Amino acid sequence: MDFLRISKNRLNALAELLETVKTQAKEKNISDAEVLGMKLADDMFPLSLQISLSIKIAIETIELFTKKSWINVSSNKNSQEAMEAVSKIIWVNISDLKTLDENISAIKKAISYIEQAKDDDFKYLETAELYPFWAPWLKMVGLDFYYNWALPNFMFHLITAYNILRNHWFNIWKKDFIGSEMPLIPAN
Repeated sequence: MDFLRISKNRLNALAELLETVKTQAKEKNISDAEVLGMKLADDMFPLSLQISLSIKIAIETIELFTKKSWINVSSNKNSQEAMEAVSKIIWVNISDLKTLDENISAIKKAISYIEQAKDDDFKYLETAELYPFWAPWLKMVGLDFYYNWALPNFMFHLITAYNILRNHWFNIWKKDFIGSEMPLIPAN
């Protein structure tokens, strides 16, 4: 499933990007709270939510198509502890992720979950049904959901995170968005 490679690669690049920004912010005396609160426009989500939504969409897409819960895979704790750990990483307690390090850690935990999924796990790719939270009376199915909602939204929030940082004068470039996992092979 290409989403496994895409989501892992893009989230790795985001974690690397945040490491670069963390160093630059420290040099410029910009607090983590200021960085995570940055926006492109007043009516847009801040960086912290762009990061959270990238993680959330990646995990929920994999859960939908594999029917394997993040809670069951990522934790051997009891279900209440597991739910609290997941909510911190994904959505419910987003305000708990107050530092760049906490956001980087959440990304790395999501990558660990993604790495546990295998192409063979995607048994429900054609038949999975989703009722979008913004229109619960509508239904999206399988690949339509993947190609028309999950992948575009995942990429939108990642690109918006990069654009927020670039717009706020962090010294980052296209190579920082692409990340270090680009498979370059020496030409003979």
